[in-house]
Amino acid sequence: MIDSCEIDSSHLIGKGISLLHELVDAPQQMLHRAFNDDFLRNNLLLHHIGLMVSPCNHTEMLAAIKAKGLKVRSEFPSILVAAQLSNRFGKKVKVDIYSTCLLYNYVQTLELFRVVEGLEAHEVFTVMSDIMHIAYTPTKLIDVETLCEKMSTDGFEYVGGGIIYSIDTVQTNSSTILYFINQQLLKNIPKIEFVLPGIHMIPSIQKHAVLFRTNIQQGVGL
Repeated sequence: MIDSCEIDSSHLIGKGISLLHELVDAPQQMLHRAFNDDFLRNNLLLHHIGLMVSPCNHTEMLAAIKAKGLKVRSEFPSILVAAQLSNRFGKKVKVDIYSTCLLYNYVQTLELFRVVEGLEAHEVFTVMSDIMHIAYTPTKLIDVETLCEKMSTDGFEYVGGGIIYSIDTVQTNSSTILYFINQQLLKNIPKIEFVLPGIHMIPSIQKHAVLFRTNIQQGVGL
């Protein structure tokens, strides 16, 4: 797993690429390490890996990405992670996401989070392990309450999320994001994110979720 003590962005990106290779080449290994539930083991598709890089500017970021042989698919401001960090530190934090992919595989992505402003270097280092996550999307229909129950049974705790939607296309252009962690497995299994199409709300998580109204087509992210 990626060590948050690593301070070189290029090295961190390399670690992320290694994990991406592992999850693309042998996806069942991580699923079986993380989950006992049959549905979770057999009906989740890798959506992306997300990690926070060490402090750097835009030029340095692009150079590190290029040096590792990745292709930048898009670059956009983070909504959810920026809001979480702003809330955690009690000040406005801006974060950009670089959505990258392997040159031979444009499907699965490595999302690299870079703090643009609002945090000192030592503050960035303290949150790097918290931002690290593996995101999945279910390949079969499942309601959110059942999904949360399955995660809870497997020892995971819901730790936040949000709903990102466009005011003009709420029904067709929206996503529900759910984050879970298993404290006992955290050394080997990072935070798990679920990306669900559409808007899903249940009472047990509603008070923890954040709604973000935005124009998704302009490019905004988690």
